[in-house]
Amino acid sequence: MNCGFDDGDCCVSTCVMPDTEDDDSTEECVTDDDDCLSPARVDKAVQGGLGTQPWPYYTHNGDLTYPYSTQDVFMNILEAKTEDQKSFTRDFSQLPSLTCPDCSTYEPSEQNGTGYLSIPFELNSTENEFPMFPPLNGTLDRQFIDKLRIIGGVLLTQSRSKIGTCTKVPKALKPLFKTSCLFTDDDLNDAVKVPFGVDPTFISTESLYRETNVAPPSDHWRSFYDDDEMKNVKGSIPYGFFFNGGCRGGGRCHEVKNYPILFDVNFNVSRMDQFFSMISEGGYIDDETAELKVSIPVLVYEYGKLALISIVFTPAPAGGWEMEYSIDIIDVNVDEECSGLFQDASDECDASTRRKVYILAVWMFLFGICFVYLVYQELYEMYKSTKIEGHPFDYFGDFGNVLDICNYMVIIIGQFYYSEMAYEVMSIEISESLHYDAYVDYFAVGRLNHATSEMGEFQSLIEKIEHVVYLRSMFKTWVSVALMLTILQLLKNLHFHPSLGIITRTVLGALEDLSFFFLLFLLVNIIFGFLGVIIFGDFSEEFTSVERSFQTGIRLLVGLYDPSDDVENAPIAWVATLYLWSYVLITFFILLNALLAIIVESYDRIKEEAQRDHSADPGALILRKLIGASAHGDLGSCYITEEELARVFKDIHLNIEARERVTVPGMKVRVSDHPMDGPEAGSSPKKDLAAEKRMSRRNSIERMIYRENTFLTEDIEEWTVRQENLDGTICLDSPSFNPRDREDVDVRLLCPLRVMQVRMPASTVLKITEQASHEAFSKLQSKSRFYLLTASDGHIKLLDQMCLVCALRTVAPTMNIACCYAISLNILVRYGVNADVNGDGEISPDEWAALDVILRAQGAGAAVDPQHTKHAKTKHRLISLML
Repeated sequence: MNCGFDDGDCCVSTCVMPDTEDDDSTEECVTDDDDCLSPARVDKAVQGGLGTQPWPYYTHNGDLTYPYSTQDVFMNILEAKTEDQKSFTRDFSQLPSLTCPDCSTYEPSEQNGTGYLSIPFELNSTENEFPMFPPLNGTLDRQFIDKLRIIGGVLLTQSRSKIGTCTKVPKALKPLFKTSCLFTDDDLNDAVKVPFGVDPTFISTESLYRETNVAPPSDHWRSFYDDDEMKNVKGSIPYGFFFNGGCRGGGRCHEVKNYPILFDVNFNVSRMDQFFSMISEGGYIDDETAELKVSIPVLVYEYGKLALISIVFTPAPAGGWEMEYSIDIIDVNVDEECSGLFQDASDECDASTRRKVYILAVWMFLFGICFVYLVYQELYEMYKSTKIEGHPFDYFGDFGNVLDICNYMVIIIGQFYYSEMAYEVMSIEISESLHYDAYVDYFAVGRLNHATSEMGEFQSLIEKIEHVVYLRSMFKTWVSVALMLTILQLLKNLHFHPSLGIITRTVLGALEDLSFFFLLFLLVNIIFGFLGVIIFGDFSEEFTSVERSFQTGIRLLVGLYDPSDDVENAPIAWVATLYLWSYVLITFFILLNALLAIIVESYDRIKEEAQRDHSADPGALILRKLIGASAHGDLGSCYITEEELARVFKDIHLNIEARERVTVPGMKVRVSDHPMDGPEAGSSPKKDLAAEKRMSRRNSIERMIYRENTFLTEDIEEWTVRQENLDGTICLDSPSFNPRDREDVDVRLLCPLRVMQVRMPASTVLKITEQASHEAFSKLQSKSRFYLLTASDGHIKLLDQMCLVCALRTVAPTMNIACCYAISLNILVRYGVNADVNGDGEISPDEWAALDVILRAQGAGAAVDPQHTKHAKTKHRLISLML
């Protein structure tokens, strides 16, 4: 009984003595499941005077077993109760058999006048550490493999679909297949929830048939089923399986679904066989079964984790069944004292668990601070860009900013899934007994699978575990995407460095060539994908579709696929061999090496540019930015921040672009009365007359506008560029767009409609001008600092402060001279070189000589023929990579 086998009471794997004429034969009995003996024993008194003994039997695992006989125990009880009745004959006919609960042994017998249940007896036992029999109201310890304690039992559910006419057969054959194919239309969702099958305990031809279920009175079936649960109008045959398991009443019956059948952990072998017979004889699996699912929740008690074993069977299109399985483990603590997984959990945890919780909380707190800081920096950068430009489009036009925003959004989505997963884990509740009373009557002889609301509780447990597994997979997916975006962010952030940013610089340098290469690579592999389907698609799973064929080709290219079996099984071997070697030749030996050549050439070019670049060390720039103004002692009160410098040069750049685009058709411009570079000698009378005509018309228009008091006078200067004439003049449309008012104007008279004022904070300008007025320009000048500039011929040029000041006054003529000196000094201190090594304020001849030697050496290195060097390096590197 402890192992779930009750010997003669259940008819399982009993033995039959082989037919032999030799009474002394020692041959073992033969297991025959078709011929079941009840009770499972033979009377050996005739054979050897050994008395009645149970025959050994073979278990399902093939082990020969001499069972513990329940019948022997009851026979001893019967003998003890009837010792004083010498004339009472004791035999097994007076004992019941669970194979026939309706036998006469339950009824009063003619010999003793009472039935089996009327014979009283007592069983006194003391509890110990290892009881022989578990308590009748306890839960049997059922383990899957080892150390995996099954919770509740094994749940079997299914989803159903409607049967209809096959749509893919020829039209003439459709009448032959009207009820042969499954439908999955959404309109049939209500139809798949209807009851089906029969209850085999009401069918007289089935092994589970019980005569008492259909015995008079005629409506005895009402004790099991309602009127709407009967299959026929006469009310004699009920349905066997219901979508909600027949659960009635409130509670959690609404959670019972998908025709559940639970093989309870407390089932013994006979009850398990009855449920298997019910599934088979009741027609639980039929043509309308669209999916059959087996769920086994287990507790990995040694590691404190929950696991769910799921096996899904689906009908295969060509017949038979396809199987998929999964084993999902929830990495949570299921200790009673440290989690809410059990209904009566306390708040006490051991020291190790508390330490893990504290460490996790600290890490999450630090992560939250860093994440909030990064998001704040990004929003502040967006705010500054919007404030300067007046719109956020310039911010979103930068790929790096878009990459940062996308990564932060992905992290937020992943955090959302993590929070929901944690909440679902905390809401999981498991019965302390690891058992659920899922059936109304565990000893029922009719309607064996009548479910209770606890069946819904058990199914809810499985659904929550599945939902946690889904949330965890989504969390891992979003975290993986975030980490991939983080790699791109890392490459983007290291792009500024000449050495660390070599990867991004190489890819960007070869971006155009790489785009054409990957286009060609894609086209070639698609063509070979179609060829693979044609050649191997009939017998190889790797080439069943163009998509799988394309993936198989990529795997073949990188060495993850062995095509030898497919080539051998090909109907035409030489065609398959030709396909294989042509693919390898084109993709590997040609395309792949062309890719290497493109990357190597770009790498060599970027490397040479990095060697010719003489900008300041990025590490020093970062250190200066972190230290701030204290790192620039030479600047004094004329210190300008990098943000202010960037804004100054951006304004200058926009003004230069505006002047260069005054001849673009459609641009709004204004016309000056004098050329930008002064009057030109020998100006044509036509242009002078045109200017006078324009001035006269402007004056008349101004007078008219003044009289009507309608428009401002500056509105009339918004001319529109129409086209460039053959003689170099520009044809302009007047503000009224009247064709008669078009004029041809010298390009030197055109000015941008608006010129950006070079912006600097008023406080900074005030400090610079005050220093220039009180301390003269000596503090704003530097004679020992230079800016290194690499010319187009590769030679290095030195720019002193005066060159920078002239450049600033050229592009911004109205800029204050003190501001020009201050800006140039900030540039030289930050990004230039100081030839005054000893710091005495003067450049000695030795310092000039040292600087000259360095410049000449660098110039000589750059003067080497770049084409020859690059070709030699590229060729050598390409050969090395190929080898």
